[in-house]
Amino acid sequence: MKRTSRTTLARVNNELPAHLYKQLFFHVLAQCQRFAPKNKFKIDDKIYLLDATTIDICLSVFPWAKKLKLPKGSYVVFDRGYTDYSRYQSLMDDGIFFVARLKKNAIIKHLQKRSGRKPQGVSVDQEIKLGNISEPLRLISYTDPQTKIEYHFVTNAVHLEASDVAGLYKERWQIELFFKWIKQHLKIKTFLGTSLNAVLTQIWVALITYLLIVFMKFSVKLGISMLTILQLLQLPLFERRNLATLFTPEAAQHPDSPQLSLFSKTMGQ
Repeated sequence: MKRTSRTTLARVNNELPAHLYKQLFFHVLAQCQRFAPKNKFKIDDKIYLLDATTIDICLSVFPWAKKLKLPKGSYVVFDRGYTDYSRYQSLMDDGIFFVARLKKNAIIKHLQKRSGRKPQGVSVDQEIKLGNISEPLRLISYTDPQTKIEYHFVTNAVHLEASDVAGLYKERWQIELFFKWIKQHLKIKTFLGTSLNAVLTQIWVALITYLLIVFMKFSVKLGISMLTILQLLQLPLFERRNLATLFTPEAAQHPDSPQLSLFSKTMGQ
């Protein structure tokens, strides 16, 4: 492959619409979800698990980098780093439910306790006034049974079980692990092109790569790390290799092994 300039890559990166890669990602995701465990929260609306990984950009070069907009009726879960009482109020005004971790120095006024038995691990479930927010919110204190760490959550989702509120926050930890892996191993450190289309193209391609690797690890129950899988895939990048023999060399000695046909059965449809 002859040497290619950065300018050429940036131009090509901006020619194909990023929406194409976005559609491909959700198509692959839908295929994976056919085999994945079902939603355990029994919530029909969209759930957004919010976290951030820092990618240094300049707004004068990337003027389109705006704040996130969420649909009415959705749920958003975030950490203490997103604490902003005016933001909480605007979410409530827009009909959005949120679950956030409460800061130690939060300005709160304790109101009445909620009736009913508390689920295991929940020590507090009561209404509070938080700062200058007009409507009462809900405080839930939960102790993780494994780490014995007590967490304090604030939410406007008064209709959810206290255990579901804690469970939603626990799911958010997966986003932290996801961003950490993406940043460490898929190398999105600089962008080829500065337009919105160019940046989104690279992000969607990285997400597709991550999703395929996760699905492969899940479907054949590979007992190796995501990093090892990625390294093994890079070695024969320009060779035609059977994936089963790449990750489990002993499969080459057993051509009737079900692992050899698994990928064609699941993703080839």
